[in-house]
Formats: sequence, C-alpha cells, structure tokens
Amino acid sequence: LLGTPLAVWHDGVAWRAVADECPHRRAPLSQGRIQPAGTASPAALTCSYHGWSFGADGKPVSIPQASHDGGAVEKAALASPRACAKAYPTREADGLLWVWADPASPGEAAASPTPGNAALRALPPAAITATTNQWFVRDFHVPHDELVGNLLSQDHVPFAHSGVASSRHSPFAAHFEVSALNAARDGAGRADGLTFDLEWAPDARALVKQHVTCVPPAYIEYLTPGPPGSAGGGAAGGLKNVLFFYATPLTASTTRVINHAVITQPMPRWVSALLAARPRWVDHLLLNEVFDGDLAFLATTATNTKAGGDHSGADWARACYLPTGADAPFRAWQTWLHGRGGGGWVQATTGGPPDGPPPTASLPRRVVLDRFESHTRHCPSCSAALAGLKTWRVVARIVAGAAFLAAVVAAGGSAADGATGAELAAAAAPGVTAAGAALGLSAGLKAAEARFVYKDYEHWKS
Repeated sequence: LLGTPLAVWHDGVAWRAVADECPHRRAPLSQGRIQPAGTASPAALTCSYHGWSFGADGKPVSIPQASHDGGAVEKAALASPRACAKAYPTREADGLLWVWADPASPGEAAASPTPGNAALRALPPAAITATTNQWFVRDFHVPHDELVGNLLSQDHVPFAHSGVASSRHSPFAAHFEVSALNAARDGAGRADGLTFDLEWAPDARALVKQHVTCVPPAYIEYLTPGPPGSAGGGAAGGLKNVLFFYATPLTASTTRVINHAVITQPMPRWVSALLAARPRWVDHLLLNEVFDGDLAFLATTATNTKAGGDHSGADWARACYLPTGADAPFRAWQTWLHGRGGGGWVQATTGGPPDGPPPTASLPRRVVLDRFESHTRHCPSCSAALAGLKTWRVVARIVAGAAFLAAVVAAGGSAADGATGAELAAAAAPGVTAAGAALGLSAGLKAAEARFVYKDYEHWKS
C-alpha cells in the first residue's frame, strides 16, 4: 500500500495489518507463523527468523532471546517502542478489508467512513437480483492517476474495446454527453469529489444515462437509475444496476483494481438462479480481455505524460490536448489530483524515480499483459479452473497414448492373421481416430489455459 509492503493476518477476532518487516532484523513478517490464542494469552504473529512475537497492536508479546537473558532485560526489551511492529488500523466493510495508510492516526481512521454507495449498502439482500464481475481483482503496471483517469473516461470504450465490450462501428461510438459535472456539493458548498451524468451506449446498441461518482482517490461508480419506485429509492434514488471500482495504489507505478457490479433490475427467478450458479472465472476471463485492451495503452501513456519534471504528471494540461466535452471527467480528475489532492499524495502515487522515466517505460509486453501473477494466482476461482484444465490435459494425453497403443496392437494382431493393407488400416482406424481426438482436445485445453496466463492483445486485429 503506497509503496509499503504489508503483512496481513487474522488473530481469531479481526484482520490485522503490520508493516512487513520485523523491528529486530527487518525480516518479512509475511513469512511468519500465527500463534493461536491460549487461555491466558492472545493470538500473536511470530517472526520465523528469530521467534519474536507481536500482538494485534504490533507490540511485542515475546522476545525469546531477551527472556533467556533474564527478567530485567526482557521487561526493558518488551517495553521499548523500537521493539514494536508498525501496525495499521483495519476495518472490514462491503466484503473487503480496508487498511488505513497512517498508523499514527487510529482515531481518524475509526471516524472516517469507507467510500461507497449508501443506497446500495441499504438494499435488502432480496432486492439484488444478480451480480456481475464478481469481485474481480487485478494488479496493473500502471500508475494510479493514469488508471483512475481511464476508468472515468468512457469515451475510449468503443475504440479500445471494439469487438470485446463495445464496437467502434456503432452509430453511438462518438456519443458521450457529459452534464452536471460536480453539481453535487457538500454542506460547505464544495464539490464532493467528482460527480457527473453521462449519456452513452455501453452496449453499443442503445443510449443510457448514468450517474457517475468518484470519491477520490479510490472509489468510482457508474449508477444506472431505475424507474420511479424501483429498489433503492424513488425517482432520484432508484437503482437498475451499479458498477463500481476501487483503485488501490500499491506503488508509484502499480495499481490494484477491485471491480464488482450489482443488479436490482427485476428478472425471472430462473435467470437469477442461473446467474448465481455460474463460476466467477467466467466473468473474470471477460474482464481480463477488457482490461488487456486498456493495458496495451496505459503503461505507455503514463510514461509519455510524465516524460519530464518530477514525473508527477503535473503538466497534464500541456502534455494532453483535451478539447472535447467527453474529456471533461479526465480534466476534472486531474484538477482534483493536482489541486486538492496534491503534495505527498501525488508523489506517492504518480511519481517515478527522480533520475529517469517511470518504470513502466521499460516493461516488456509479456509483463504488462500478464494475467497469472496479476490475477489468476490469487483468484480462487480462476486458479481452480486453471488447475482443472491442466489435469484434464494430462488425462487427454494419457487417453491419446492409450488409444494409439490400442491401434498398434489391433494392427499387429491383424497382420499376424495375414490381413491386407486395407484391413490393417481398418483395424487401426478406431484407435488412431480416438488418439487424434484426444490430442485435439489436449491442444484446445492448452489454448484455454493460456487465457488464464497471458494473451497478447493487438488492437489492429479487432
């Protein structure tokens, strides 16, 4: 988080987060062990290097070597602030684990709400008829500011995702009407983050009007209103569906995107049941394809817009020519980022090394478009699907070998009986056909595996 590696663990009560280094010899606590709570002792995270143990607040609860040196030494060591692991406030909300980036302000963390849609949170479970995108999570070799700008500017969709999620041939490909930009205000009359209405054609077939909200720096939401009286409120608050993203800055050049969508539009029960039964990897494969269409550009655009100065992108208005109404959300985001969101936040999330361009400039395409390390490896659904494909590919190859051996045995038996060439071919044909089919299945399974690992994306082919 913001360039700081974290070790996250559960103590039986709640999730905890500490900086991923032991204060003793700076070993990674993420390689530690969790000591369960006892009758007289709380759960603890134990460093595997020298056995130091820490409680939920990061304070040491055991230092074996100090214990060996005697009670006075142990007492002094346990009381020292230098013996504490840096603990970060955490909270569980909306099915996610939240980590407050400043360990020195737990009171502010407790008083600060997590960004999100209040109407959506208030919906009873029965009002949600389906979900899509199903908590898709992927890490991108793209700076946070560039990725948020991409998620807020949907005018790229018909062109960057043509043939996947939209079409550049649609009669609505250039239709992006932005209105009511930052019309929403807080109690002091200030713009409450970024808000606007957007009229466009997400499916390339019909225009819809969505209300877009960005709670900087992390939350972006596309709300499609439902008819008056629909779930979530009246004419102003009714929901048809809500698509939302969280953009978490991992480092100055890497961002994690968490994506989910909720549908409240009425639909037959059997349709809802089918949608609920589908595995998450079905949605995730499509989303990987969609985001690959962005990634083929974003690493390079990030480099180009940060080519000089401190690499913060502060010269965005000079670097980018933004003359159209569709550019308004991007302009508003950049204005917030380098205005109210300036200073340390910009440096932490958009700055590259002071002596060169951002690291994304030199990354090979194979790394930028990687799916395995950035998603599949950490996704329970996709990793299980990939393991299943590999297992079935092994089975297919075994079947191919067995079928080919059966064909040889059949042909050998016929030859021993003095069969003609045509008769030999007929005897071997079933086994050869089965072996060919199994090998074809194996090749198809291998191609399917690749979709979970890496797939090159060439826009000119779409």
